[in-house]
Amino acid sequence: MSETLIRTAIKDILNTVTGIGQVHDYERFTANPLTFLNLFKDDTTGKIFGWEITRSGSTITRVTMTNYKVLHHFVIKGYYGLQDLTASEKLFNAVIEAVVSKIINTTIADTQGVPVPQVNKIDARMFGDFFCHYAEIAFSVAEILQPDAESGIVDLVEINLKYYLQEPETAGNVEIGTTTGAAENKLIDSGQNFTTYVTVGMHVENTTDSTYATVETVDSDTQLTLTADIFISGEDYRIVLAHAEDTIDDLDA
Repeated sequence: MSETLIRTAIKDILNTVTGIGQVHDYERFTANPLTFLNLFKDDTTGKIFGWEITRSGSTITRVTMTNYKVLHHFVIKGYYGLQDLTASEKLFNAVIEAVVSKIINTTIADTQGVPVPQVNKIDARMFGDFFCHYAEIAFSVAEILQPDAESGIVDLVEINLKYYLQEPETAGNVEIGTTTGAAENKLIDSGQNFTTYVTVGMHVENTTDSTYATVETVDSDTQLTLTADIFISGEDYRIVLAHAEDTIDDLDA
């Protein structure tokens, strides 16, 4: 998964919102305001209504001694033709809420995360002789990378770790969820895919009661065997990389 593919995934998410209008996966530029607005003209209604995706920057931090986290900071910019007769301000805000809800509830490339988009701006702007509503929705996509002696930075998805869309404070997580069953020394979650991303030796935290264990075996997509009996049904958990001391306090204590 590259930055380009992440950007494409965001566009795909937006296109699932009903009545989203035109969506561009990069920031558009023209010298003529009318030409610019025409890029966002909805094919069905003929109204100015659309969105563009741009990356505002990225930051890199160390997750463990050998793994790094890259946060790609994206901004979605929306344009909506202003029309007082149709209460367009309310219509546009309804679409903004639908976009935020879709981002929160949709993962990227079959990964798991906790996206928390921020609506940083809603106002009205002039483009030449045309008045439009305008909005900016910002969020970050976290990418875990590892230096490689031969090829430099490589994608850890190739060795069954993840990209995930979530806030920086939870970016060390490999999996998060809530148990749906209970058995001795087991973590059971019927909605998971443990065999894809979890490996023996990863740390497990019961975030409901702050107890800890280590993955002993990956039994199936929905069940792990742990080194301690720390779960009953209905408890929240997270799984992190082994020795991810930078992402969870006192896990080895």
